[in-house]
Formats: sequence, structure tokens, C-alpha cells
Amino acid sequence: MLLSLLAASLAAAPAQDPKITTQGAADGSFTFTVGDFDAQRIDEIQDQLKVLAERRCGALSVRWGKFSYAKNELVGGKQIVADYVQKAKCYDPATDPYQPVPADWQPTAEEEDGAITFAQSYIEAVLADDFATGLAMAEPGMELDTDTWDTGRQMLNGIGTGSFGIYDIGWAANPDGMPHPGAFALVHFRGDYSKVAVMCGWVVVYRAAPDKFLLTQQRFYVVTHAQERARGGFADGEMERLCRD
Repeated sequence: MLLSLLAASLAAAPAQDPKITTQGAADGSFTFTVGDFDAQRIDEIQDQLKVLAERRCGALSVRWGKFSYAKNELVGGKQIVADYVQKAKCYDPATDPYQPVPADWQPTAEEEDGAITFAQSYIEAVLADDFATGLAMAEPGMELDTDTWDTGRQMLNGIGTGSFGIYDIGWAANPDGMPHPGAFALVHFRGDYSKVAVMCGWVVVYRAAPDKFLLTQQRFYVVTHAQERARGGFADGEMERLCRD
């Protein structure tokens, strides 16, 4: 499951077992909804969901989909995760359209250029608030919806005039943490805009074919000039770390 961003913020004391409900869909997918829980128990909750999903799928395998949570706030001194939702689907490995690439797979120059061009086009669509274009570029498992789109757009509102560029790309073959095997590119970008101190982030691009790419994950990061002043500027390497986290 794609829990790395949540797992980085954990800290709290033990809590009572949360209620976990499961709702199935006509396409064979299902959704876990977890009641409020102490953030320190995230690994335990993840293990519980894994057991429930494997039990539901039986002889089939589990493909994890999108997860989300509404808030992660301190309540009575404890960090609480609320409205946590995790989607998943059973699949047959024998007929799975997502096949692993060789462990030593490397992109061609054309594939790398294609991934960079794709990433640039997606970021341009977000900046232009072109949801239809962005939706068409997203992998179905990402389940890009208007709420997710608006979250990215709201962060970029008011950044002013300027431009962005791609400054780094890295590839991984069948990486852990992705919803399925294959070749993925992590593409980092950074912008120079008039009304903010920092605009940067990354997108994860799935290579569906040598000439076809799909968006799998995204992260945008913005620091206003007021926020930069409040923190007393950036220490050496701090901006780079923020843009890559």
C-alpha cells in the first residue's frame, strides 16, 4: 500500500481497535473504511487490512489502490488519523495485464525523453486547471478525482508568473510500494514564480509502453515569501530536501 507519506508523520500512544468496514463494487474492487485511530498504530492497521484483503481474494492476489484520509491531527495529545479509506481489488496473476520488467531494465533515450515530455504536459495541465486533460493522463488505479485535483490546484493558486522545468529523472523496475509491477520514472520539477519563494515537487510516471506513459503519483510543494521569512530562510540543502520528500 502507498503509505509512505503517512508513515513519516507517526507519533502517539496505543488506542482502541478502530472499526473497519468493507464495501464491494460491481467491478470486483472493494473499499476499506477505517474508524479513527492512533497514528502510531498505522503498521498494525496496515497488517489488519492485508489479512482482510487476502481473505477476501482467496486464491487470487490483491492489488492495492488509492488511499486517503481527511485529517491527521492532535486530539488530547495524541495524533489521530480520521476518515481513512483504502481501496483494493482482487486479480489473477495469470491474466494480469501488468507484467514485471526485467530487473536490469533500462529506458532508451526515446523513452526517457517521452517520460519527461509527458511529465511536463501533465504539470502544465495542472497549472492551467485543465482537469479533462489531466484525468486522461492519469492511470486508472490513481482514481484522479476533482477533490484530488483541487488540492493540487489550490496549492498553486496565486504563485504569480514564471516558469518551471524538469531537473531530475530516475527509473525503477518493479519497485516496492507501487500498485503493480512495471517500469516507473520519478520526475522532479522546480519552478521560478513571482509570488512564491519555492514551487517544486515530483510526479511518478508509469511506462505503459515504449511510447505510452501514465501518471501514478504526484506531489506539489509551495512556500510563500511570508513563510520563507517566518522560517528565517533555508539552510544549505533544505530546499532540495523539501522538493524531493
